[in-house]
Amino acid sequence: MSTSPETTSDVVIAGAGIAGLTAALTLNAQGIRPVILESARETKPLGVGINLQPPAVEVLTRLRLRERLEKLGVPTSSARYLAREGTLLAERTFSPEEQQIAVLRGELQNMLLDTVLERLGSDAVRTGQRVEGSS
Repeated sequence: MSTSPETTSDVVIAGAGIAGLTAALTLNAQGIRPVILESARETKPLGVGINLQPPAVEVLTRLRLRERLEKLGVPTSSARYLAREGTLLAERTFSPEEQQIAVLRGELQNMLLDTVLERLGSDAVRTGQRVEGSS
C-alpha cells in the first residue's frame, strides 16, 4: 500500500472497505485500473461475522474468489428469521448452487485487500488519503 497522493487513474474509489475493494476488483476484471483512497493511515479489519447472501457469493465467484471464500467461511444450508420474542418470521433453505456463506467481516476484508494488491499492485490502495467534495 502506498501513501503517495499522486493518482494516475480514471477511476478513484473512496474507501478500502468491502464495497470499495469489491468495486476495484470488478472494475479491474473489466480492464479498468482504479485507485482506492483510504482515509485511515492503515487498514484494519473491523466488525464481526456477516452472512453473504447468494448474490454476493455469486459476485465473488465471478471474481474468481470462491475457493478463497470457502476457506474463510462456512456455507449455511438454511436461515431462520425471528422476531425479537422468537416468533418465526421467515425461513429459507439454500441449495449448493445458490449458497449463503457466513464469514468474519475482517477476514473477508483482508482477503479482498490481498487480492486487490495482488491483481492491481501495491500502489492501488493509498492510505492516509481523504476524499472530499462539495455538492
